[in-house]
This record gives sequence, C-alpha cells and structure tokens, in this order.
Amino acid sequence: MFVHHVFGIALTGSAISAPPSVKKYVPIFGTVELSTIFLSIMWLMRETGNTKGKGFKINMALFALSFFVTRILAMPAYLKKVWHEHDFSLLGATRYAFIGLCGLNAFWGVKILKMAKAQMAGK
Repeated sequence: MFVHHVFGIALTGSAISAPPSVKKYVPIFGTVELSTIFLSIMWLMRETGNTKGKGFKINMALFALSFFVTRILAMPAYLKKVWHEHDFSLLGATRYAFIGLCGLNAFWGVKILKMAKAQMAGK
C-alpha cells in the first residue's frame, strides 16, 4: 500500500506542476478511483457486521468488476495509447510510475479475485 501511495503522490505532484496540456490526462486516469467507492462501502459493511447478506455480495461484485475494468483493462490500454504523445512525455521520468501502478493493480487484482471468489462461495 505504501508504494501505491508513493506512485500516486509523485504523479499528482507532477500533474499539478506540469504544463496545462498534461492536465487533460488527469480525468481519464482518475477513473480508476471508481473502485474505491465500493472498497469504502465494503469496509463500512465489515465494520458494522453487515457481511452476510446479498448487499455485501453485490458490493463485492461491483468492487471486483470496477477494479478489473478500470485498473486492469482500461488503465494499461490508455497508457499504451498515450505513452508516446508529446504532452504525456512532459511528465518526464514520473510517467514510469504509471507502469508501477499497473503492476500493483495486477498484484491486487489477483488478491481481489481470490477474495471475491471465496466470499461468493460463502467462505
């Protein structure tokens, strides 16, 4: 989790201080945070002991689905598309943090799928 935040802080700082043409990438890469909504709901449900009903399973499925679609599929595809664009290259060496985030997303994606599978099986 620490490495994830280091990459995120580096990218945020770079985007804030970058030329205005770089800021157009922020909304697209920001969509990966969609899954965080469901992660927060899942945490709240666990903290309040609401993990046995259909609501928890639905939320878990939405979390896994949104994580997979935005972080595993869309982020690397978009990164590949924009990698050689001049404006994106203005991020300099910091843009390599996106590759690190893609790797971390793959690592967490495997864990999330295992957790969702166990939860759906009732374990």
